[in-house]
Amino acid sequence: MRLQLFTLICIISSASLCANNKMLKPLNKLLQHFDQLDRNQDGNLSQEELQILQKKMAQNKNFSLEKLINHLDKNSDKGISKMELQTVLNSNGNLSTKVSSEPSSNIEASPYESKSFLNLSYGEHERNVMDVWLAKSDQSSPMVIYIHGGGFKGGDKKKGLRYRDSFLKEGISFAAINYRFLPQTRNGVFDCFNDSKRALQFISSKAQEWNLDRSKFALCGGSAGAGTCLWLAYKDDMADPNNSDPILKESTRVAAVAALNTQCSYDFTKWTAMFELEPQKGNEAELEFFYGLKPGELKTEKGQRHIQDADLVNHISKDDPPLYANNKTRGGKVDINDKGHVQHHPLHVKALKDKAQEVGLRHQCHAHAIGINDNPEDDTFHGFLIRELKK
Repeated sequence: MRLQLFTLICIISSASLCANNKMLKPLNKLLQHFDQLDRNQDGNLSQEELQILQKKMAQNKNFSLEKLINHLDKNSDKGISKMELQTVLNSNGNLSTKVSSEPSSNIEASPYESKSFLNLSYGEHERNVMDVWLAKSDQSSPMVIYIHGGGFKGGDKKKGLRYRDSFLKEGISFAAINYRFLPQTRNGVFDCFNDSKRALQFISSKAQEWNLDRSKFALCGGSAGAGTCLWLAYKDDMADPNNSDPILKESTRVAAVAALNTQCSYDFTKWTAMFELEPQKGNEAELEFFYGLKPGELKTEKGQRHIQDADLVNHISKDDPPLYANNKTRGGKVDINDKGHVQHHPLHVKALKDKAQEVGLRHQCHAHAIGINDNPEDDTFHGFLIRELKK
């Protein structure tokens, strides 16, 4: 596999990184191998991950990491997301809509499933689809719902496949969902959140038909998916009993939540304080896009409401579902030029743990780089969820 990746980078470097037809084939290959290059599976190739490639290509004078980033990095964050790669390919009319997602017909069935539903639609948008596997069980089964990461601009539900059988073989049903990316939204990150909310409510509406135990639903996800899980789990119940849509009448409460490589908040002023950084100026337009605000609304009352709503840690209270959080990124002073280090720093877990301790919420947190290890005997998230759902 390493040889394949090395060959792939050689092909890219020899293409001189220019937007012409010669680039299309190697860029398509980069897209196909993206998940192998993406070591922390967050849907982005961070500077740290790209530096590893730079070291491998040190003897190749034609390879330029800077040129690769400049060509593909559309949001100037010094990394490459799958969506940025897809955007370049789309602009050349060279990318089919199925390239970014493994066709569900190619997903191998699990020996532990009783029934599955692949690419099942739960909403109106083309990305409002999910894969569901029902466990073999004589009783109503618990359900774990996986939400993928990718910075709200990339990623795919197929990343949940590696966890599927860990739950199914324990008699726990499993689902993995897709949701809209930020460029596809009108209300910023809240459309991403609400897609996942609807997916949860859709599965809830199927509890009787699918023989699910609605009192034993759990959420898990990585990076942006982890943040979404925290928003869903720690907001008050978002059921709307008066809504004409029966799906939205369903409860959003869950029994447990697991957050991997998570953020503690999307109130970015908290990141500034947590990392002891100087406040950043001139990024109002970017923040307004993220929060789904119009130009000039960031500092208004509406803007503050949006920021408070996105403050994940602030929603946690004692009566909420137990928390699992695990960030495996290195500690130390945050490297602001490394997006992955900023977004997945172990201090995010510390902030969540501090809040859980403050309000008395049961939790299991791990950030080994800064000495947090609440359960040395089993630090896995699936172990935590299985224990919670089988109580």
